[in-house]
Amino acid sequence: MKRNFILLLFVLPYWCSIALADDMDAAFDLSLKELMSIKITGATLSEENLLSVPTAVTVISSGEIKRLGFTRLDQLMNFIPGYQSYRTDSHSQSYVFSSRGRRVGNAGREVLILLNGMRVNDDWSGGGSSKEPAISLVNVERVEFMRGPGSAIYGSNAFLGVINIITNKDKKIIIGFGEHQDKSANLQWYWQEGDKALSFNYHQQESGGEWLDIYDPDKTQEKFVVSEDPYQWKNIDVKVQVGDTSLQVHFSEFDSNKFYAEGFVSDEMNFEHRESYYAHLSHYKELNKFWTIKASLSISEKKLEAGSNTNKATSFGVTGKSYEREPQFNFNISYNYDDKTKAVVGVEYRKPELTNTQTTVFGVINSTFLQAPETSRTIKGVFGQYQYKYNSRWSGILGFRLDEYSDFGTHVSPRAGVIYHLYNNTSMKLLYAEAFRAPSRVETDTEISNLFIGNPDLKPEVAATTELVWSHVLSKGEFQITLFNVEIKDAIVDADTPEPRLRINFGQQTISGIEIEWQQEVAKYWFVRSANTWIANPVTSVNSESELLSSLSFSYQNKAFSAAINANYQSEKLNRSQTAFSGQSYNRLGGKTLFSIHLSYRWSHAIETYFTLDNAFDKKSFSPAERQDNVIGATNKGALFTAGLRWKL
Repeated sequence: MKRNFILLLFVLPYWCSIALADDMDAAFDLSLKELMSIKITGATLSEENLLSVPTAVTVISSGEIKRLGFTRLDQLMNFIPGYQSYRTDSHSQSYVFSSRGRRVGNAGREVLILLNGMRVNDDWSGGGSSKEPAISLVNVERVEFMRGPGSAIYGSNAFLGVINIITNKDKKIIIGFGEHQDKSANLQWYWQEGDKALSFNYHQQESGGEWLDIYDPDKTQEKFVVSEDPYQWKNIDVKVQVGDTSLQVHFSEFDSNKFYAEGFVSDEMNFEHRESYYAHLSHYKELNKFWTIKASLSISEKKLEAGSNTNKATSFGVTGKSYEREPQFNFNISYNYDDKTKAVVGVEYRKPELTNTQTTVFGVINSTFLQAPETSRTIKGVFGQYQYKYNSRWSGILGFRLDEYSDFGTHVSPRAGVIYHLYNNTSMKLLYAEAFRAPSRVETDTEISNLFIGNPDLKPEVAATTELVWSHVLSKGEFQITLFNVEIKDAIVDADTPEPRLRINFGQQTISGIEIEWQQEVAKYWFVRSANTWIANPVTSVNSESELLSSLSFSYQNKAFSAAINANYQSEKLNRSQTAFSGQSYNRLGGKTLFSIHLSYRWSHAIETYFTLDNAFDKKSFSPAERQDNVIGATNKGALFTAGLRWKL
């Protein structure tokens, strides 16, 4: 069945490209120009296009995001080759994600997330979703999804993917309402005069929560309980630019209660509070037509506070904090000679510090202690990259980065690649790169926890990735196939022991597979986007990640009206579990297909209304839980209707 499915994915887009070949000569020059104008900056720190960029990449513009009806990054991920996202049992809006079928923990520590050049991943968890569980797309210009390694530029956590988010400049107000007392509001404003500019974005969203049957992994009895999953979320973005200097400030705050808190069920006690602050000062200067420099200085503070009743029989509970601060300095200098020769060298300095790890237990025993030492580590990096276009057909890239961590030593991340342009609309890319993931502080330093215990002897895990990418620009569309193989050395895995969990380095893992993407305007006003992934050689036989992923979006848009139907399929997952009766085991969570519908109508140049229905057929399903004694999994949301108004100022 899988073999036939993959064959269909190959044949269908190619057949469509043949069917459109008759009109390609007339329309291709325009479509190629439009597609080649799409900027891709996250892969090399210089502007590339779809055919020249030396990585497997998907770029989603703000117009397409709006047409398909996605408002959060975790929603969009499921329509990108290689990526998958789903709910878990950390808190009400906890959506874990992964790239290429491999995930350790629930923080997304294998993927680096950048927001306007600012590093979202924190040092405590290593991931981008621990302190910032939701990222809004309402003020996004484009999102670049790089699949595969990025450590040669970015260092740790650019392990199996990099997501580069660039926000836009706009003036608009968006107001939305929905089921379960859902409410949202967004205000964007932009001003510019000469070389001075100011942009502002405010986003707020809250929900009273949906009533759900969730599994309570209480050790005294196994049962389902009825709970809600309310949350409140807001974020503010401000950017001030004067000439070549800009200051960006970002604030995000997220609160949830009831439902799960780190896997524990308690409507009376559960709460989670998360905050993130960033201030990013940067200066960009063109020295002459060949040389440019860029320097940035930033500071971030990230907070997590959580609490739960961990044993109802004894009224035993825990509250804990994880605060951290990270100053960072970056400097790079770039050379570009007529796009034939490009080079960049840079340095980075970071010093993340845990500032508060206080934990309090209450009940039969009351005490306060530190979950992990309140210390810092120093991270230094230097990198260099060289790109050369030999002729109209051939180009290549070489690069490396040297990282030095104060707690485990140095690591070198190389990259190399060659690109051959078969025609003006087709390129073949053969790429090799190594990436690493430094152990997070929660994995090495945790001293007392119900869920984890630190292993100070952990070493970084290293991924060597080989990719063959075929990119083809169609008439008003694109088709891309990627074959990849990943060899992971010193892989960090959960030890096969009861909780609290211990992570260890355990030999070598191999992942291989194929990613296929097709997007095209198939007729006037009609668009199709398809993303498909098959993990042919999964990292392990008991894997929380699906091996087969498929998504299809079919949309229509004219000047006034747009409509989209989105379908996402994820094959079965295996949920590792443990009970007092069965010991270490796992249960199968069947594959699922979820549908969403988005409609909008523009009444005038300024006013537009929209309607969205998520999980349109109210599919009941479960996804893997992080708590090993949750043998059922986390309950997914049912159908959700929202409607709203967009007002362009």
